[in-house]
Amino acid sequence: MCRICRAAGRGDYAQVLRLARELRHLTQGRFASLIGTDRTVVSRYETGARPLHDITVLRTCARVLDLSGDLFGVGAVNTHDHHESNSVCPHRATGDDVDRRAVLKTLAVLTGASVLPVPAVSAAEPPDGLPTLRADLAAAHALFDAGRYTTLAAALPPLISRTDHLRQTSTPGQARDQATGALAHGYLLAGYLANKLGDYPLSLLLADRARTHAADTGDLVLAAAATREIAVALRHTDHHRADAARLLTDTADALPTTRQDHLAARGSLLVTAALGAARHDTPRTAHALFAEATTLSRHLPADTPAGTTFTASQMPLYRMALGNALGDSAAALHAARSLTLGLLGTPERRARAYEDYAQAWHLHGNPARCLTALQTAGRHCPDGLRRPKITTLVERMLDQPHSPPGLPAFAARIGIDLS
Repeated sequence: MCRICRAAGRGDYAQVLRLARELRHLTQGRFASLIGTDRTVVSRYETGARPLHDITVLRTCARVLDLSGDLFGVGAVNTHDHHESNSVCPHRATGDDVDRRAVLKTLAVLTGASVLPVPAVSAAEPPDGLPTLRADLAAAHALFDAGRYTTLAAALPPLISRTDHLRQTSTPGQARDQATGALAHGYLLAGYLANKLGDYPLSLLLADRARTHAADTGDLVLAAAATREIAVALRHTDHHRADAARLLTDTADALPTTRQDHLAARGSLLVTAALGAARHDTPRTAHALFAEATTLSRHLPADTPAGTTFTASQMPLYRMALGNALGDSAAALHAARSLTLGLLGTPERRARAYEDYAQAWHLHGNPARCLTALQTAGRHCPDGLRRPKITTLVERMLDQPHSPPGLPAFAARIGIDLS
């Protein structure tokens, strides 16, 4: 039960399910029949390919496995003659947990009624102009692309505050629209960062602000990017799946197709919709949306500006993510073979590729190759290894009976408590 409690303490209900099922000596097929589904669904629950957040499913699992609902994060359930303690072993906060919370707390300042006050400017010092703020925003994007998330989180609140000040003090018309667009970019970048760090409600709030300001300027591409981020956050909360899917496809359909930036925005929305469909067991829809996005990518150049995440060269990366989302590790690994890392452009993108490659090897049952891929991802973007997505994967590997040499040292390096 100690391993189950550890998994529950970090919110890894897929691992709780697997460990508890094995403890009860139930095959995946037998357990599937007890909860009214089939073996492949149980397999995808346990590997994390299918999100395990539905309260009804979690309560059913707890009841069938004769466990406290607390172990699945749903409180007390009516089990059979339950003898286990209702308490869950507390998850011990590591230094990296504390660092992540500090970064998110810094970002959360941006969700208040107003952002941080603008520092006083002396009479001899001119206020920020749009070129200065645009240059600072570009530098902030460069921090994101380099994976320097802590530095970026500290820089964003004052930068967004200065940009909002310029918007409020600009003359109505083009000047104000340009400042509003810059403000939308700032909020969107903050939303990206919150997403990276696994705080999806915060990402949702920040992306919604970005979309509001983008809509005020009439910038369809910027509004589409913010809409995509909103949909990703909604998908991760697992309570508004249909809303997220509809939001993505409706926004994509509304975009014109006469400009390359509109095509790229449309393709990005469709890829995101495809990944969402894959994670929620609608593979036919997922493949159809992905095929449409692939067709669009052929009309775009491979070498696009840094920060552009939808290009022909990045389609193998998304195809690998699609395979992982469908639980098809062979398809994901096949997609990886056609990926050219040099065309991805930034450390953040290259690290993302190796993270997905690691996930594919994990699904494929090869923890040694998974670890090697994670180590390579860390060389491209060290801060990225501290995110919940990665630490959860490593903790699952630690709970397996045959973990590869070097895994405990790697786990300790990224802040996982091994005690």
